[in-house]
Amino acid sequence: MIGRQIEGVRGSVLVVCVWIVIILVLLALSIGRRASLEARILRYHLDRSQAFYIAKSGLERVCALKADDENEEYDSLNEDWSNKLKEDLSPEFKDFALGNGEFKIQYLYYESKDKEPKELYGMQDEQSKININMIVSESSVNDDLRSEFLRIVEDILDYDEQEAQELIDRFIDWVDYDDDKREYGKEDYSDKGATAKNKSLNRIEELLMIDGFDSDIFNKLANYITIYGDGKVNINTAPNEVLTAMGLSEESAQDIIDYRCGYDMEAATSDDTVILDAQDLQSKQAEIFKNRMLSSDDLNVIANLISTRAAVKSYFYRVSSFGTVNNAKSGIQAVVKIEPNEPVKYEYWYEE
Repeated sequence: MIGRQIEGVRGSVLVVCVWIVIILVLLALSIGRRASLEARILRYHLDRSQAFYIAKSGLERVCALKADDENEEYDSLNEDWSNKLKEDLSPEFKDFALGNGEFKIQYLYYESKDKEPKELYGMQDEQSKININMIVSESSVNDDLRSEFLRIVEDILDYDEQEAQELIDRFIDWVDYDDDKREYGKEDYSDKGATAKNKSLNRIEELLMIDGFDSDIFNKLANYITIYGDGKVNINTAPNEVLTAMGLSEESAQDIIDYRCGYDMEAATSDDTVILDAQDLQSKQAEIFKNRMLSSDDLNVIANLISTRAAVKSYFYRVSSFGTVNNAKSGIQAVVKIEPNEPVKYEYWYEE
């Protein structure tokens, strides 16, 4: 009797011990899994932090490359700042190994909306675009620049004249220095708990605050408009739509791009032809425009571009640098001003 009771107690103790072991094993597994998860999270944050500094290193490297550029006469797409190539002609800044990871500096060059954009590995020239901040001053609206923006909107967004006019009027009402509403504009943003800025844009993304501009419209226009520079456009880097927006005919704009591309008809390659001076549009007219008889309108536009709008040198550049370590990624978007014998100045900075 007593022996059976002892055996029963032993059996109960064994069951309890087995359950305790099971619980301890489950607890150990839970703690181990949690520790493993926290270790992976920590590893990811460490990798992402490294990826950020690798992206920053890439940005500083390409800026230093441009700052050390001894060519102070012109800027063109086949230079190292735009698309640096190695001896085997592969891009220098594509998957550039650094430390435990790599960085990439990349942008899309839109020669024309009708052609697939070309991937280039370097900085994008902001002065290849129309400066929309120059449209409005404290005292007036520059009708010529306003017309250029209008043509960009019509061309890129495939808008009719009234649709484009509505968008332009709303932009002007947002940045002008008064509270007078234009025909298709908007000054009252009380429905959004805001007011029109009545000052120039500090960053191009501010367009998204204006009625009529959404992310899709912004993304389509961003390659053709800027807020940086003195308003002059680099004719060595400007896409077709910018050249036509400034008044050139489609044929003359394409002639300029063909001339720039050289014999292989590809932008940003070693055989590119550089326009060394805006005066070349007249002095090398036969070469650039293929001995074609230019219309009086084109001749007038060219004369105006030479005197007021065309440049061959740039000082503002957009850099998109992306760092990767293992599966962690980080990116930096920046606009920099680089002048001879001056330190690099950051005009815009955004961390992804």
